[in-house]
Amino acid sequence: MAELGPYLRGERERQGASLELMQQRTKIQRRYLQAIETGDYGALPGAFYARAFIRSYAEALGLDAENVFQQYGHELPAPKQEPTEMPSRASRKQTRSRSQQKRPQQKQKKTSFLPFIFALIFLLIIGAGIWVLFQNVNSDTETQQQSNEGTGVQFESGSPEEDSGAAEDNAENAPENNGGSGGEEDENAEEEETQDTDVQLEETSSDGDNASYDVIGAETFELTMSFSGNSYVDITDADGEMLDMFAEQAEGDELEETYEAEEITVNVGNTNNMELTVNGRDFSYPSDGTHQVITFTAVPEE
Repeated sequence: MAELGPYLRGERERQGASLELMQQRTKIQRRYLQAIETGDYGALPGAFYARAFIRSYAEALGLDAENVFQQYGHELPAPKQEPTEMPSRASRKQTRSRSQQKRPQQKQKKTSFLPFIFALIFLLIIGAGIWVLFQNVNSDTETQQQSNEGTGVQFESGSPEEDSGAAEDNAENAPENNGGSGGEEDENAEEEETQDTDVQLEETSSDGDNASYDVIGAETFELTMSFSGNSYVDITDADGEMLDMFAEQAEGDELEETYEAEEITVNVGNTNNMELTVNGRDFSYPSDGTHQVITFTAVPEE
């Protein structure tokens, strides 16, 4: 007969906490909490989730999870080596699939630039030929002037049209010499503008292992989760609905996910083994607890 479920339910009732309150604390759906209290572990997504959910439930009740596992661990199903199936959004994209989709596009882009490159090389060759011809004409004109000065006979070096044409050529060449500095200023201005539009993380509340942050300037949430060991994480929206759940992540795993929501809550089972980046910003956990719950709210810039 299962004893762990009644023990957790009795501790919850002794503290006067409802299942709705425990759902808010643990970010675990109520039906899973009821399955734990009744010992129906088959209703959970898998063996790993059974242990992870019970750990979160025990910690939310202020219990020592390790002691709970030592006393009642024999009731729990043994975790399997193969990853269990887990609920996921249909639109979830892993990093590998994204890179595979981008490769053909990148190859196509590179191929489309070839005609432009060939045309540019052709124009440069023509420009170089015109410049050499122009230099030869100027050299012949100077030689003729020097010869005329030596004989005492003076001739006009060129017609007004030729002089004006040379002046226009010099005027066209002058801005090209300064083009490099102008380009660098434009690039610096673009970099400064990009830095100014980066999102900002601002902590709004903190209570132990639970904290809330405003993500200023964000329209969507772009999360990067890098794992250095075994851990799990789940993401819910403002209504408590599960958006994603990842379990049995191993060292070297990395996930990139995008969520179009005004608010998300990230429930991390082992913060020591997972690094989190939010919209390109490295996130520092607010406490030293291994299990932490962080809520992010998108705040558009005014």
